Amino acid sequence: MNYENIDDIRDLILRKAVRHRLDEVEDWEAEIIELECNQAIFEYMFATGFIIEDVDLRKLLDAVDDEDEGVPEAGVDATFEDITERICNPEHDNPIAAPAAVKQLIAFYYETFWPGQSTY
Repeated sequence: MNYENIDDIRDLILRKAVRHRLDEVEDWEAEIIELECNQAIFEYMFATGFIIEDVDLRKLLDAVDDEDEGVPEAGVDATFEDITERICNPEHDNPIAAPAAVKQLIAFYYETFWPGQSTY
């Protein structure tokens, strides 16, 4: 996948959202689908040169589990969630300034997976 192409990421999110919402998937399968989309969004951020000062994005993306070097104490999933919240919530205690394309991609993911429930 070309992680620099936002349309490729959007297509992936759409395909995964259909499976997530319409297929009967187990909870663990849903978590994997969500993680795959998060990975793609964060790969896009990395590929386009986006830097997060307090997280080594490459190490986070390459991590196999929460104990890998470079993974914050909170773990991979919680760190993805924290970064997302910091990007999308300007009132966060430690906000992250991100390009509009990143914010739009995150909003697209949430609205596609959970229509009408997103706060982003």
